[in-house]
Amino acid sequence: MPTEKPRRWILPPVVLLAAVVLSVALDHWMPLVQLWGRPWNWVGGGVIIAMLTLNTCCALEFRRRGTTVVPFRESSALITDGLYRSSRNPIYLSMVVLLCGLAVALGSLSPWLVPPLFVVIIARRFIRHEEAMLTETFGDEYRQYCRRVRRWL
Repeated sequence: MPTEKPRRWILPPVVLLAAVVLSVALDHWMPLVQLWGRPWNWVGGGVIIAMLTLNTCCALEFRRRGTTVVPFRESSALITDGLYRSSRNPIYLSMVVLLCGLAVALGSLSPWLVPPLFVVIIARRFIRHEEAMLTETFGDEYRQYCRRVRRWL
């Protein structure tokens, strides 16, 4: 059960942007070891584009179903098909993969520190609260969905 709701202005895109900035800063000022260069940089860029596309598709599905994609707002529909058959959080998962793509694109070791940190922040600050709200709103339907589908993959 959540203890308190996080501040509403700190939403996942803000956390993602901070993680991107941190990744770039680490690569620039503390690269540790250069792992690779071209063509891997382009592969990372492709991953970033793919994840932005996936994220947009998920958000459009929320809109199509008439429910909110914004955390801490009450959901009016429980989406369990499409990408949500494989992950309860494909949007957050795409953000993690995007950060991995950025680490590949940057090419040094230090940006790889950011995705695990991002996962911890998102899980504690958002997913925990969202799951409590969805359980309250959808009850057994959501609990059954949780038994069928893992949080990440």
